[in-house]
Amino acid sequence: MGLMCIFGKHIWSGCKCSTCGKIRDEGHVWRGCKCSICSTTRDEGHDWSKDCESCIRCKAPRKDAHKWYGCKCSACRKTRDEGHKWVGCKCSTCGKTRNEGHDWRKDCELCSCCGASRKDAHQWEGCKCSTCGKTRTGAHKWDGSICSVCGKSRDDEKVDVIIARLGELDTLLGGMLLIMDLARHGEGEALRPQAKAFKEEYMSIRTILANIGSDEAKAALKKHGLSLQYMETSRIKL
Repeated sequence: MGLMCIFGKHIWSGCKCSTCGKIRDEGHVWRGCKCSICSTTRDEGHDWSKDCESCIRCKAPRKDAHKWYGCKCSACRKTRDEGHKWVGCKCSTCGKTRNEGHDWRKDCELCSCCGASRKDAHQWEGCKCSTCGKTRTGAHKWDGSICSVCGKSRDDEKVDVIIARLGELDTLLGGMLLIMDLARHGEGEALRPQAKAFKEEYMSIRTILANIGSDEAKAALKKHGLSLQYMETSRIKL
C-alpha cells in the first residue's frame, strides 16, 4: 500500500484505487447489473436473455418469469419437462424423446424418428422382413442369379457378406493394434500371433474386394460407400 493511501489519499480510477486496489461504492462502470471494474452488482440492468429466471451476468434469480409455450419458453427458449407436444416418440417443440410411440415402419429394429433400437423384432420370411421390408444376407430364394424375394443379385450378396466381415475385422484390428503397441513396450506379447492372424484375414478380404471385376459387384461397393482405392495395401506392420 502506498503512503498516500495510508492517509486516505487514494488515486481513484472509477471505483478502484489504482495504487492499493481499494474499492469504493461510487464511480462504477456499469455493464447492465455488474461493474466491469470491481464486479459489484446492482438490482437493475439484468440480462434475462438466456434464462428468464437467472441473470446471465450475476446469476440473480427471479420467479414465474418464463412465458411458457408448452415445454419451451417463448422469450429465452429454456425448456421444461412438461407440456410436450408429442409426435410419436419425439416432442416437436424441444426434441425430447420418450420410450413409446416409436416408428418402426421402415425398420422393425430402428426407430426412424429418434434412432432407438430393439432386438429380434423382424418377422423374417427368408431374406425379407414381412413387416418393414428390411432385407438380410442369406436365406435368399434364388431364381438363377437373382433372389425372387428381395431382388438382390448373387454378386451383391457376396459383396455384402464380405463387407460386413471387413467391418468386423476393422474393429478387431483396432484392438489388435493396441495390443501390438503394448507388446512393443514388453506387454501383450502372447497375443502377437492372434493379432497377426487377424491382419492376414483382413488383408485377404481386402484383396478379394480389390479383384472383383463385375459391374454388379462394383456397384455394390459404391452402395456401401467404398471404392477400389480403399483396398490399397495396408501400411500396418505386424
